Amino acid sequence: MKKILALMAIVCLPASCSGGENGDNLPFLSLSWAWSDLAEPLSTTVRGNGKYVACCGLNGIEVALLNETDGVPAWHVEQDEKPTNETNFPPVFAGPRLIVYCSDSLKAFELVSGYEVWKFQTEQTNLGPASFFEPSYDYNQIYAGTASGFLYCINAGSGIGNWKQKSRYEGFGETVNMYDKVLVRTLGSRIEAYNKSTGKLVWKNERWVLPDGKFTIDDKNLYLAMPGPFVSAIRHNSGELVWTSGKLSKSKAPLKFHPLVCQGKVVVLEGKKAILFDSATGKEETSFDLPEEPETFTTDGSLLYLTKGKTLFCIDCTGKVKGTFEEVQGDNLLGVSFSQGHVITWSPRTIYGLRK
Repeated sequence: MKKILALMAIVCLPASCSGGENGDNLPFLSLSWAWSDLAEPLSTTVRGNGKYVACCGLNGIEVALLNETDGVPAWHVEQDEKPTNETNFPPVFAGPRLIVYCSDSLKAFELVSGYEVWKFQTEQTNLGPASFFEPSYDYNQIYAGTASGFLYCINAGSGIGNWKQKSRYEGFGETVNMYDKVLVRTLGSRIEAYNKSTGKLVWKNERWVLPDGKFTIDDKNLYLAMPGPFVSAIRHNSGELVWTSGKLSKSKAPLKFHPLVCQGKVVVLEGKKAILFDSATGKEETSFDLPEEPETFTTDGSLLYLTKGKTLFCIDCTGKVKGTFEEVQGDNLLGVSFSQGHVITWSPRTIYGLRK
C-alpha cells in the first residue's frame, strides 16, 4: 500500500489536476491520496460520508472502510461466500452500521470494527428474483425494496423486520426518506409513498421516474424529467403536482440521467446540454454546454461534477469549469462521491481522494 501511495504522489503533476485554491492553499481537485487494495474490481460501489469512504467489490465479497483524511483503511474484510450476482448499489451508512448488498442479502457491519452484525434475506417470487435495490436509512430504520415485490422496514440495530408490504403486480426499487414518509420507485415506473411507522400507502403517482431509478428531491418537492425536456415538480408529502415546465419531446429515447438540484436550480441534461429551471417556479433560466457528454453526472449541491473516460470535470451553475482531474493510470473513472474534506472518484482498481 505504501508503494501505491508513493507512486500516486509522484505522478500527480499540475497537468493531471488543475483548478482554484482551497483553504489549505492546495489546488482544487489535487490528489490527496489513493487506495487500491481490493482484489475485486470496483463498479458503482463507492460512497463517501463525513469522515469515511466505504467501498465494496463488484460482487460484494470484499468490503472496506477508509478514513477520508488519508485513505488508510479502518478495516477491510473478505467474506467467505460465493457471489450469486453483482452488487448494484454502493454501501449505505446507517448510523453505527454500514449496509452492503451481497448474494441476494442485505448485510450490516459495525462501522467501527467491520464485524458482521446481521444478515437480512428476502425471497424470490413470480415478480422477480430475490434481489435488493438501494435502501435508505432514517432514525435507526432501513427501508428496502426488492425485485420480488417486497418493501421492508428493518431495524438497523437488530436486523429484525418491523413491517413489510407485498405487491401483487410489480417489484420495488430504490427508496428515499422524507419526513414521515418513505418514497419508493416501483419497477412498473410508478412512485408510491408509505407511512414510515405503519407501512400504509399514503399516495401514488403514475408519472415516469427516470431510467437510472434515482430520486431527485429537496425539502419540498420531488422532480421528474422527460425528453424535451419536460420537467415536473411534485409535493412529496401529498403527491400533488406543483408545476410543469418545458415541452415533451416525441422521442421515445429516455434521458440518460435523472435531474439534479444545485443551488436552488433543477438541472436537466440532454446530451451535453444542461438546462436549468428554478426549483420554486419551474421557470427555465439558462442553459449551457458541458465540456463533454458525461458518462456519470452528479452534484454536491453547490457544483456539478461529471466524468468522461479518465477525466473528471467540476463545473459551476453558469457552465464555468472550476477544476479537472485526470486518472493517471489510464483507467476510466466510474463515479463521484463526497466526504468531509474530499471529492471521491474511482476507477475499476483505485479510489482517489481529491482536495475540495
